[in-house]
Amino acid sequence: MFKTQLYFPPAYECSYPPLGISALFGFLNSKGININQRDLNIEYFDYMREHNLTYVMSPLFAKQKKSESVYYSRLIPDGEDIDYPHIRYLYENNPGSSYLFTEQILSSPLLFRYVKDAKENLFYKFFQDRAMADIKNQRPDLIGLSIIAPSQVTAAFTLGYLIKDACPGIHVTIGGSWVSLYKDELKNHPEFMRFFDTIIFFEGETPLYKLIRQLRTNGHLSKVPNLIYKSGSKFVESKFICEENLDSLPPSDFEGLPLAKYSSSLNKDVILPFETARGCYWNKCVFCAHLPIPKPRYREKNPDLVLRDIRFLHQKYKVNHLVISNPAFSPRQMLEVCNRIVADKIKITWDCLARLDKGFTMDILGLAKKAGCQIINFGLESTNPRILSLMRKGNHRRSAIRIIKDCHNLGIVVYLQVIVGFPTETIEEALDTVKFLADCKEYPKGVVFNIYHLMPRNYIYENPKKYCIRYRKDIPFRFFHKFEHTGKGYISKKCAENLIRLSQKLGINVVNCF
Repeated sequence: MFKTQLYFPPAYECSYPPLGISALFGFLNSKGININQRDLNIEYFDYMREHNLTYVMSPLFAKQKKSESVYYSRLIPDGEDIDYPHIRYLYENNPGSSYLFTEQILSSPLLFRYVKDAKENLFYKFFQDRAMADIKNQRPDLIGLSIIAPSQVTAAFTLGYLIKDACPGIHVTIGGSWVSLYKDELKNHPEFMRFFDTIIFFEGETPLYKLIRQLRTNGHLSKVPNLIYKSGSKFVESKFICEENLDSLPPSDFEGLPLAKYSSSLNKDVILPFETARGCYWNKCVFCAHLPIPKPRYREKNPDLVLRDIRFLHQKYKVNHLVISNPAFSPRQMLEVCNRIVADKIKITWDCLARLDKGFTMDILGLAKKAGCQIINFGLESTNPRILSLMRKGNHRRSAIRIIKDCHNLGIVVYLQVIVGFPTETIEEALDTVKFLADCKEYPKGVVFNIYHLMPRNYIYENPKKYCIRYRKDIPFRFFHKFEHTGKGYISKKCAENLIRLSQKLGINVVNCF
């Protein structure tokens, strides 16, 4: 029988079990596919603790490696000159999990040397110790690797290399949001065939199912949608694109994952990620990095089926709390889903992301509270009219303060996301937002300040002149692009940091650090 194995590779945060492979598992299992899933990411952090390899974000490791003059030392960032304030040293004892190192080594001839380096590449030893024996023993026909962040890429490529080296007959495919973001760049690197056979971009349920069917029957891979596959010495893209009908999808299934180990569940409450829609109902924000151009069409799941999925998770896993992963929970769908939860009397709590949409009336928010809503993380971004218009955010100061106060009065915890240093933003415009936050500081539980970073495949990236910035496309897998303003009077990174410090001094509860 054709066997499929899904892996979530390291290194990524361990708050929740991975939704991507769980959605694929639920779908393929419903189709009768022999499938297993495994979260190698959480196993990796267990492995590091067992071997006293503490996960500490420290510049000391970088200095040590540079002083040792290892062959890849020039790829390790120096730190202060890198425009990545909050992830400057994201790599404990393993540079392979650094965003910066990843984007450098993917464009370097040292990539293959590092991937095969059993001494310097910590992922190599981890996979040999924890994964490869099982792979050699089980011999799945297909292995899928889900890559959602740059910090997972070196690990995924290392595992792909080890699989293809030890078991060349196993078909390895990669997918996930990082893969979708860089599908064109991946297609232009045929040397990566040493790591994987195919690339699934955008949504993966139907493509992975059809890939399995074609492999089982020795069919042609050109018939599989959303697929990049080998053709001779190059990668080619299939001509078919598909989007899933959410009403035809079964619930995500977390079978086989160590639910009690995730940091969100350490108090013995089972907390799972959950989706009620795909895409974004607003779909206009010019800075959006989660939904790159071309953006997926917005689709909601029928509220009765959402309730079915909640019941399934509640009964099978005794889930206590859901983290709704939609880019933005719409007021209309929130109303419909909450009506079903209240009518069904399911005892569940949940939190979500949302826009400060004027459609969030006191009645809808009150119903959400009754249906178990505990936290809403709102994208405020700015309260300055010009900046909001430039962002195409659709927020308005009056409705924003009303919604924030309504949530506070109902007992719904509010967090606010704010962007500082948006292209062409002046100090005066940023201070508009700081003043707004200071005036209503008793209402939100916390404010997350995000210093603006330019990321690929969004409207600003595609139209830099309109936002008075310029940047250089120097390497193909760059995730955060250095940019400079072409005009005067705009906010620098240092100024943005000072504005965040000012907010703290004004009593605003800043819950992140730069």
